[in-house]
Amino acid sequence: MTEATKFYFVGNKLGIDFANTKIAVNGKQIELLEQFSDLAAWALSAGLISAEEADESLGNWKESGQSILGHALNFRAVIHEMIVGLASGASVDDEALDSINDQLKLNNGNTEIVRSETGFEKVHRADYRDPEQILTAVAESVADLLAYGDLSLIRKCENPECVLYFYDTTKNHKRRWCSMAACGNRAKARAFYQRSKQTKDVAGQV
Repeated sequence: MTEATKFYFVGNKLGIDFANTKIAVNGKQIELLEQFSDLAAWALSAGLISAEEADESLGNWKESGQSILGHALNFRAVIHEMIVGLASGASVDDEALDSINDQLKLNNGNTEIVRSETGFEKVHRADYRDPEQILTAVAESVADLLAYGDLSLIRKCENPECVLYFYDTTKNHKRRWCSMAACGNRAKARAFYQRSKQTKDVAGQV
């Protein structure tokens, strides 16, 4: 979980991080996108928009914000189901592809060629005055994942109580936890406790 935000950015892909906006705490499902302001806050935390753009979105789209949020939650459900399926080796169904493509069609940004340290690069400029572009950025991420990613590297955190997913970019592709600071440390603590308990039990039998 990044500093000063309630959202988790452990997925290594924007689309997966968006799917991770519904979490589980002590076995209870927790919705992190309860209102439109949460969607703007997520986009701000994800680096998609500036604080000024977030405030502008909240002001300009206040009346339709709830409708936009509803669309965002529906789109998230599609993406989450797809991520869960891919992590278990399932294929992507046409309904998910249609949903992603429908969102991509709403792209109102433009592509530019800019100078870089090594020469030139092509960048996409989205107009985030339209909050719909937040979801379009998510759709772009998912499309890139499907087209260019190694889908076998989509994993669920091995903590059975955790519902977070990630794209494993580690060198040996042996990542097990959403975060070593969270589920990884808890797993280590449990393993240490079990080893200590077994050692004490054996010592007590001698």
